[in-house]
Formats: sequence, structure tokens, C-alpha cells
Amino acid sequence: MANVVYRHGARSPIYIYKTDPYRKHWPDGTARLTQIGMNMEYELGKFLEKKYVETKFVSKFYLHEEVTIRSSGVDRCLQSAESQLAGLYPPTEWQVWNKDIAWQPIPVQTVPTNQDPLLRPENTDCPAYDDLIAKMKADSAEYKETVENSTDLLAYMRVHSGEPKLDINSQWTINDCVKAETTENLTQPPWIIARLKEIQDLSWYLFQFNYIGQEGTADLLGRLTGGTLLGKMIENMKSYVGEKPAHKLNLFSGHDTSILSLSAALGIKIEEELPFSAMAIVELYKDSSEKYYVTINYRHGTEVTPWKLADCDYKCPLDEFVLKTKNRVPTDRQAECHAKKHQQDPKQTPVILSYKGLFIASVVMFSLVVILLFALVFRCVRDNMKMKNNAMLVMTSHDEKEALMS
Repeated sequence: MANVVYRHGARSPIYIYKTDPYRKHWPDGTARLTQIGMNMEYELGKFLEKKYVETKFVSKFYLHEEVTIRSSGVDRCLQSAESQLAGLYPPTEWQVWNKDIAWQPIPVQTVPTNQDPLLRPENTDCPAYDDLIAKMKADSAEYKETVENSTDLLAYMRVHSGEPKLDINSQWTINDCVKAETTENLTQPPWIIARLKEIQDLSWYLFQFNYIGQEGTADLLGRLTGGTLLGKMIENMKSYVGEKPAHKLNLFSGHDTSILSLSAALGIKIEEELPFSAMAIVELYKDSSEKYYVTINYRHGTEVTPWKLADCDYKCPLDEFVLKTKNRVPTDRQAECHAKKHQQDPKQTPVILSYKGLFIASVVMFSLVVILLFALVFRCVRDNMKMKNNAMLVMTSHDEKEALMS
């Protein structure tokens, strides 16, 4: 069986800097899949068709029991999934529903990005991940040196981009424009060309730093980033081996961060910036002795590079693969994300109550209100009785006085 996660195709920039000469080049706005990007994904579908359909691994017909498609909830990923599927499963024979359209509708599953630890883990609510990245940056001498050495380049970029607030955290927006525009064959302005490699190197170093665990942090980083996706792939393979209903082809349409997250969970460092439509393939095989093994490959551009775990062969036995990645697959990511929320600053620790805690708190509050009401009623009754007694005393004194006078 196969698990395939790929990056969306070429898109417009996420943010366009003020002096960018191509500000008006993008008719559908920022962060949108372009026609070039659609063609990239279509070509990716053709690659998968050759790899899996022409080898008769799966049927030439789309069959829901054989293949499943999951996408990030971002439009460009959903469109990439649709474009890729158009290449993989063009309708033939009984699946032709309109002779003028060489395409068929295929279901693509998705969830909101802030609820998607599978393909968008960095967008989910995970304080432990934020704390871990902050700690990694604080502990890394190389990271701090890179930031310190970038002062001149950042000043240069601020002047020429027209972005006076551009800093170490937003510098990536310039390189992002460069990637989007060069893919569209748009010539870059002289100031970009003059220091292009510096801009690219800084952007890539800072970006991939978030997915490379340091000593003592690698397992946790892997669990909080790509651990959920890796766990899903392992679950798929176990189900298949266990002869439970399972799809032979599992497709995941995501982002560069989706692939980087998976690489973090696998403990594999990606040396170069991920191109659009990059893809990681995790496959399960059975050899002649009926034993199962796992292979991993990374496709970037038209090249396919083998990946392997640090302490296992390229053909890694399934049991070993599961055992060696065990520490990077979360058993309860939600609990781990919130286990040490803002522990370093107790003053900022929010009160997080479970349903049981809320019930107990409600009972306590209700009891306090009842007691206060009881005390108030008791005081009113007591004061009322006191007033009556005083009135009776006054009346008695008045009667006794009249009796004496008579």
C-alpha cells in the first residue's frame, strides 16, 4: 500500500511587498493556486498514474474502496488535490459522464486548518510547540549567530522593499514573492538579483530550523509536528497487514510544512528548499517470504531521492519501522500540547477547567449563594422580631404610666 503527501502547486505570493513591480500581476489575489500550479499538480497526477495505475497496483477506474484523498482546508491545497486527481483518474468507459469533459468528480475530505494536526500542525492550538520553538531558538548558538549576522541584509531589504518594519520574523515574505514570481517567469528587480542567494539562504535556514530537532528535543518536536501524520500512515499500514478494510492508495494534499513536519517525525533533514508539488512517498511492500517492509522516497521536481531512518535500512521491516518511530508518534497530542502551557510564567497561566471541574465549581457557587440568602433572611427576621419587641416594651411602659397616674 502507499501513503503519499504532496505540496500544493505554484501560487501567488502570501504577501506582496510595497515596491514589488508585479503587485497587479495576480488577478485572483494572494495565496491562490495559479494555472501553472494546476498544471504542476496535473503532471503529478500523471506521475502517480504511471506509478500505480499502469503497474496495476490500483484500477484505472476511481474506486472509493481503493483510494482516499485528504486535503488541508486551504483553497490552494483543495484545488491541487482536484488538479492532481484529474491527471490520476481521467474518466474512461463507464465512468464517462460527459463526453465533452475529460474529468470526473472525486471526493476530497478536509477539516478546518486550525483543527488539522495531520497536515497543518503548526496552525493548531499547541502552546507546547510554541514553547519548544522558543527554547530551541534561545539554546542554539548557530541560530543566534545567524540572526545577528543578518542585520545588514535586513536593512538592505527594508530600504529596497519599502517595508520599514520588515524584521527577522517577516523577512520570508520577500523570498516568497521571488519564488512565486520566478515560477511565473517574471524577471526580478536588480536589488533582488544582487543579493538573491543571501535572501534565499536566510529565508530557508530560518524556515527549516523549526523542523530540525536538537539534542533532547527531537522526539518532542517530531511528535508535535509530523507525528500525527506519521501515526496515520502507520495505522494505515497496520490495518492493511491485519487484513482490515484499508485503502491501497492514501493521498494527502498539503503544504511544504506538511512534508517538513513528516521529515521531523522521521528524523530526516531536507537540505534544500522544497519546490512546489514536492512529494513524500511512504510505501508498504511484502517480500517473497511474506515479510513486510517500508520504503520512503522524496520527489522534488522530477528527481526522486530515497529516504531512510537513521538506524534502519532503506527497506525497513515494518515492525522495526514502527518501533524506531514510536517516540515520535503522539498517543494524545492534545494533552501533550497543553501539558505545560505557559508553565514558565505562572502569573499568565489560564484556568482550564474540565466538565467535572465546572460542575464542582457551579455547586460551590450555588451553595455560597444559598448560604448568603439564608443569612440575609435570618437577619431580616431577627431585626423584625427585635423591632416588634421594642414596640411592645414601649406600649407596656406607656400602659404602666397611665395606671400609676390613675
